[in-house]
Amino acid sequence: MKNTAQKLKEWALDFQEVFWEDVRDEVYKLNPELAAICDQISPGKEYSLLKIRYPYGATIVHKGEFHLPSVEGSLLSLKDERVPEFIREKLSYCSIPLSLILRNDAEVFVEANHRITSLNFLKAGDLFGVFESINYLADTPSDSTWSVSAGGRSVFMIPRITDKIGHNRIRKEFGIRTNDPPSDLSDQWEVFKGIYERSGGVNIWCNTILVFTSNWFSNNNDVAWLKFQKYLFKLCWSQQQLFRDAAEFSLLWSLFGDEISNRSLKPRPYLVDTLKHLVSIANGAGVAFKPALTETALPVSLIQDAYVNCYNLKTYIPTLMQPCKLMGEDKQVYYSLTLPTVLESTPYVRNAPSIIEDERDIKRLMDTLIRTIKGNSNIINPIKHVRYDFFHSDIDQYGEILSSRKIAEDDNAFIFFGAEKFTERIFCGTSPFFRGCIRISVTT
Repeated sequence: MKNTAQKLKEWALDFQEVFWEDVRDEVYKLNPELAAICDQISPGKEYSLLKIRYPYGATIVHKGEFHLPSVEGSLLSLKDERVPEFIREKLSYCSIPLSLILRNDAEVFVEANHRITSLNFLKAGDLFGVFESINYLADTPSDSTWSVSAGGRSVFMIPRITDKIGHNRIRKEFGIRTNDPPSDLSDQWEVFKGIYERSGGVNIWCNTILVFTSNWFSNNNDVAWLKFQKYLFKLCWSQQQLFRDAAEFSLLWSLFGDEISNRSLKPRPYLVDTLKHLVSIANGAGVAFKPALTETALPVSLIQDAYVNCYNLKTYIPTLMQPCKLMGEDKQVYYSLTLPTVLESTPYVRNAPSIIEDERDIKRLMDTLIRTIKGNSNIINPIKHVRYDFFHSDIDQYGEILSSRKIAEDDNAFIFFGAEKFTERIFCGTSPFFRGCIRISVTT
């Protein structure tokens, strides 16, 4: 009888079937709580796991469909008839099987009308597919619409990279298919992905995940298995905190609305939506951005070298930005009105004022929110631990908005990565990202 490795080779699928004893030490370093629970279970050979490597930019999950890599580099949906039945049986217990990130980062996002909106950013030791697994255990199947990318999907470079001649050099050197240089920040990912694919692929960067197969969710009633299920329910409940917070904040937003009316303010709904999103970032729910200080979100050095040595980027440090959340070691994050990550929002009015005017209005709304909180001691204060600073690359004639050139003076993260290589270069304070940039910093 053929073993699993032989079958996978025959079907041209590129991953390993492993067992708990093979990955135990690796998991312990990343998620000791989950590892301890698995040790108590002491799962045998029938409880296999799949260890899968994905190249940078690969869509691990596409609009709710889990994908597997092939040896030729393509991705196959679990629904694809080329995926052998024995693999589908192991993974089709729910639309997105429970997966633990072992190496590098991944981004959860939704795509609509060619717009990418980041929902979450996952690091090594984090899990995805938790809700879907809980739905399976509760016998309440549901369809998902979100996607997961290997590495950061919402990544971009701070200096402009819109020069046609420089882009053509990149195209020729790395076989990039797009004729025109990226016109805005959200278009840069395609070029970065092309540079990576031509430069060595998984040999220089890969996202590794560990996927739990269906036997881990069979009807196990002993205490150890119940602890495993309890752990998943706890994670699910923790993520549901976002919805509970929204309900608890309802009184705050009601009083805030009264205060706006009393002051005869008439903000556009989009600005109020943005304010709420800035509050969600402060509470570790909303996604913001930070300079990429390591290689975990994308192959930073590779992309920087391509733009310095091939594109011939002049003057500026090729600082790259990645998604993040205000939690853990990340005490200072950034949001930009030119790259909104507001998930639910009233459509933006085309004839709206300038971005700097919008930023002033948001600052006034934030000041009004703070006054509302101070005047009502019986409501929750969701922003007591943070500070908001407002920046723009243009000079504000009213002196309300700070110059973006000051950002690097307060946060050396913008010049930290690759500082030794780029000693003669300066911080690019005129980046499009800084046209309406808001910094959220932890103060306590």
